[in-house]
Amino acid sequence: MTNKFFTISFIVFASLIEYFGDSSLKYYARTSELKYLFLGTNFYLVIVGMLVYILKYINVSYMNLAWDGSSAILETLLAFILMGERLNNTVQYLGGVFIIIGMICLNYGSIPY
Repeated sequence: MTNKFFTISFIVFASLIEYFGDSSLKYYARTSELKYLFLGTNFYLVIVGMLVYILKYINVSYMNLAWDGSSAILETLLAFILMGERLNNTVQYLGGVFIIIGMICLNYGSIPY
């Protein structure tokens, strides 16, 4: 998995699964329906397996920054579109812009092993 496109795609896909885990756990927290707890927990179990797999090919520092950044961007965007959630002020949105800039900087050069 030394291919940069595949590595980044894998991390973005893991972030998408994390969104489904987070949203399931949110629904569980607000409804107490056990099916959402089960779904959220299982999504996170899949994420653990993906984490173990990806750490075979990249180092923890890069993986953590890429995963956290892509997760923040993707989950915020999906929560905005699918759940109607909003941030409170423009400074918070500016923080999202800084995360995007950070992701662009992170992808400068090769992926460290």
